[in-house]
Amino acid sequence: TPYRGAPNCSAMPVQKYGVGWNTLVVFDNTAGLTENWVQDQTAVYLDNIVVSDSYIGPNYTIGGNQTPTCTDSDSDGFNLSATGCGSSFDCNDTNATIHPGAVEICGNLIDEDCSGSDLSCSTQTNYCQALPAPAGNIINVNPSQSSQLGSIINSAPQGYIILLDNGTYNIPSLFRITNPYITVRSKSGDRDSVILDGNYNTFTLIQIATVNVTLADLTLKRTREHLIHFLGGGHNALVYNVKLIDPEQHFVKINPSASNEYNDFGTIACSEFQLTTLGRQRIESTNDCYTGGIDAHKSWGWTVRDNTFRDIWCATGANPAEHAIHFWITSRDTLVERNKIYNCARGIGFGLGDGTSLDRNYSDNPFPGPGYVGHIGGIIRNNF
Repeated sequence: TPYRGAPNCSAMPVQKYGVGWNTLVVFDNTAGLTENWVQDQTAVYLDNIVVSDSYIGPNYTIGGNQTPTCTDSDSDGFNLSATGCGSSFDCNDTNATIHPGAVEICGNLIDEDCSGSDLSCSTQTNYCQALPAPAGNIINVNPSQSSQLGSIINSAPQGYIILLDNGTYNIPSLFRITNPYITVRSKSGDRDSVILDGNYNTFTLIQIATVNVTLADLTLKRTREHLIHFLGGGHNALVYNVKLIDPEQHFVKINPSASNEYNDFGTIACSEFQLTTLGRQRIESTNDCYTGGIDAHKSWGWTVRDNTFRDIWCATGANPAEHAIHFWITSRDTLVERNKIYNCARGIGFGLGDGTSLDRNYSDNPFPGPGYVGHIGGIIRNNF
């Protein structure tokens, strides 16, 4: 309600509705009459107006107890004005990805969540902190022992930690980890400084067939098949801060043994998968681009988070390359989050194809009914 006879006053309080309201200015003119001037060019609704000799500028609507006009041009559920139109307003009503509560991407100079500013990348939660310093039974290895590395790891007792000095280890043949609770990691924590190179001489670098194995802070490269292969029984594994480069087949392969020993509840995190130009040329000429990032069969409860996948694609051959991340053949309850996938032929896949029966029978029978299920449950979120 405006004030009458209030000389030389401005910005008097008024009940505000609608979009783009500004101020109501009250003047006492020379005739002693009150003149009311609304300074805006959008519809403004004012309750219980009592004026004398009033002037309202163009394009205004005056009325008592009006219903506010709520505008949501981009149909994202948030209105341009919060007054009478909900508790939050949309700071950009032309883009449905921008609104209160939207996912904020740091450092892109866009205020997605209408907080008033872009998120600084330095303020993000660090999901890839360094692992705790190794402690316990430790075996130290240096590059001069490259040819012995497989036997050192294979013979390490349960619970031992193999620490690798900086340098390049030329691996002549694969090594299989069969003793549980084994850790293989760099002493420095710098994955770029410890390189295990198969030189395309070995089919696989590391096979895992036991529980609670950790691979961390390493670079693995150039094999004729997979860089890491879970063969069955590889439960609760951790692959962390590992760089994987240029296998001829899958970077990480997860499949059960012939007797259906499965690999469950593992984590692959904070690692990088990259196919280089030279690596691509090799697989195009040798196997019709039968390659992919993570390929998992009949696997339960894996977490794949905060990894980067780059350039997994082919220009020639029968296949364009498989997924960066693929869990299928009745895998279950996979969590895939906060991964970045750049320039890959396929991104994330749960399930594929069809069949007549479940490829893995779970004791709780979580999805009864259909004859075949490619993937059961699972979450894919916040990947880019």
